[in-house]
This record gives sequence, structure tokens and C-alpha cells, in this order.
Amino acid sequence: MAKELGFTLKEIRELTELLYSNNLTQSQMGEKLLEKNKQIEVKILELSKMKALIDDALKGMCSYKDKLAL
Repeated sequence: MAKELGFTLKEIRELTELLYSNNLTQSQMGEKLLEKNKQIEVKILELSKMKALIDDALKGMCSYKDKLAL
């Protein structure tokens, strides 16, 4: 389940070690989830910017192809 939430194998190992040593509190887990949520939001913004650039490039290519056809 942790992998599906976007945690890396290293993060999962660290969480598992804390969990099995009974050193992982509910508030710590909440902090980890909030941190991961922020990381995902940043990644979504980065990917959205990349997609917009690709979309713009594709629009430009279509315009360029139309000019060549004339």
C-alpha cells in the first residue's frame, strides 16, 4: 500500500523499521503523509508545466506543417 501512495522503497523501509520498533507515532505517520502529499503536489505542477510546453510545441508543429503545405 505504501508503494501505491508514492513512497519510495527507501521510505518504506524506514517506515517499516519505525513501525516494527514501535517508534512510529500516529502524528509522525501523519507528518510523513503530509510531506508526501506536498511532494506529489509539486510533481503535479511540474508535470503540468511540461505538458503545457509539449502542447505548445505540438501546436507550433501543426502550424508549421500547414505553412509547408501551402
